[in-house]
Amino acid sequence: MLVEVLLSAWFRNSIRNVISGISCCLAKLEFLSLYASKLAISESQEEGILDYLRQLTNLKQFILVACASKDDSLIGFTSFIRASPNLEKFVLKLQWRGNDIVHEDRESKKALSFLLQHLRVVESLGYYGRRSELELVEYFLENAVVLEKIIVDPRDQTMVGRPKKLEEIKKEKVAKVYAKKQLKELIPPHIELVIK
Repeated sequence: MLVEVLLSAWFRNSIRNVISGISCCLAKLEFLSLYASKLAISESQEEGILDYLRQLTNLKQFILVACASKDDSLIGFTSFIRASPNLEKFVLKLQWRGNDIVHEDRESKKALSFLLQHLRVVESLGYYGRRSELELVEYFLENAVVLEKIIVDPRDQTMVGRPKKLEEIKKEKVAKVYAKKQLKELIPPHIELVIK
């Protein structure tokens, strides 16, 4: 019985192709890790991916490792979350390319509303307070009925475990301050906010 899958998608249509190839096993999965080199799911592609997804009815934990540039939208990945009615934990590990950490003032994107009845923990690793990251946090706050904890770690996920340069340490401190300021007002008191 297949209960855990690690997927790696490097091109725009890879996610769809890989999922269609294992679609017969998706209903049994409990743990899914997806490595995506690009945040390649646009709003129009999201519907196509949902066509390939069967209900991930047993999925308990979804880990998404994604490379991003500037303020790429993360909303397209909510299709996996909506296809997982029993999801208990979602982990986003962002790896930002280059020095393009920006806070763009762009219009917010919204995902389709879908009540997440079992989601208790959300982790956002590599969080820097970009509009795209905030959109995802807002999505969980609006849809996760039993959400207990949001964990935010601003460290660059490609640098975890390695010695840090002074510039990286400063960047992490700024990200922590920004995350506290941004999220403290947004997250209700009954949800625990952990900033590492």
